[in-house]
Amino acid sequence: MTAVTVLRMTRAAWYKHRFSVVGIPAVFLLAALALFADGVVQRHRLSVHHLTGCLVANDTTGGSWCVSSAAWASFSSPSPTPTVIAVAVLALPVLAGLFAGVPWVAREFESGAFRFTWTQSTGPRHWLLGTFALLAAVSAAIYGAAAYWWYQVAQWQDGTSIWSWRWTSFELTPLSIAGWTVLTMALALLCGVLIRRVLPAMIAFTVTAGACAYLSQTWLRPWLFSIGPAVKQVSSSTSAGWPPSTTTYTVQTWLQAPSGQRVSDPPAVNNVNAWIAQHHYTSWVAYQPHNHLPWLELARNGILITAAAVAVLTSVWWLRIRPAD
Repeated sequence: MTAVTVLRMTRAAWYKHRFSVVGIPAVFLLAALALFADGVVQRHRLSVHHLTGCLVANDTTGGSWCVSSAAWASFSSPSPTPTVIAVAVLALPVLAGLFAGVPWVAREFESGAFRFTWTQSTGPRHWLLGTFALLAAVSAAIYGAAAYWWYQVAQWQDGTSIWSWRWTSFELTPLSIAGWTVLTMALALLCGVLIRRVLPAMIAFTVTAGACAYLSQTWLRPWLFSIGPAVKQVSSSTSAGWPPSTTTYTVQTWLQAPSGQRVSDPPAVNNVNAWIAQHHYTSWVAYQPHNHLPWLELARNGILITAAAVAVLTSVWWLRIRPAD
């Protein structure tokens, strides 16, 4: 794609979609600024009340050591809760894809405006990839970093344990938000190219994006967490040998007979520990240590990017075999 082609395509895109071109980065930038401002306010609040040292988890409960501080109690009881805000943060890329990405592509076909774009020395493939690249690049940049920086303090406001394996910690990272943004924009592109009508494409996008989010939380993430866990023998009667629950993820626990046979659940007896000792069973646990988490995050987001690439390539292939009339 030559510089002249890029310039003409950019000029055509600006002429027809200037409100979206300005609106998409404006919405993401405003959201990033709001998260950044809230992060600054909360950090200042902690500093003024000398609570910065409270951002250290109790090894036993995973919560803060400052459970009896009135100032900490006020800080850890926000409204709305960080979880609600986290859902809104993750919903923004989907909303951008729904109300900007899908109409951007589908309206070109529905209105016949693609004919003007493709006369600007821009072929269908270059137009399609250029449109996707612009939307994806604008949407994911600063927003993910601001959300991550905000969550480092906001997660303490839940008043519960700080656990890096919880879904909010797993999703509110720059890489995860960028991965979801790229995937939603790719799905918007695919729905717009396949259906070529704005309203039906928006409905299809909503169903597809919802299915992807559901499968990611209910199947993909648990499946990834079950890959390559560490395994160790533990005590069934005491906490000795058990991995720390505040930093690790327990995949599975089981009993093992002297013959090597696994038993998931012991029988319903009055004294389970005595039964285990009497039959010479041993207790085992499979778990993910904390140092596995970055690799699992990379793997999950690699899957998201791969799915986005498949959606883009499918869009290019479909446009090639079924060009617009």
